[in-house]
Amino acid sequence: MTIQCCKCHKVKSGDKWLKPNSRTLRTEMVTHTYCPSCFDETLHEIRFVSQCADKAVAIA
Repeated sequence: MTIQCCKCHKVKSGDKWLKPNSRTLRTEMVTHTYCPSCFDETLHEIRFVSQCADKAVAIA
């Protein structure tokens, strides 16, 4: 099964995340997750939005 990042679309190949091409994107089934880089970036975004929401509630 091919593992692909749902954000940047890189494909996991062993321990590496590679840009998709004809060798990394097969016609078999694909599952999605976050590559480590996109996971860290998304977690940072979630924390930032959460902090902004907390401040907005405190002001209201």
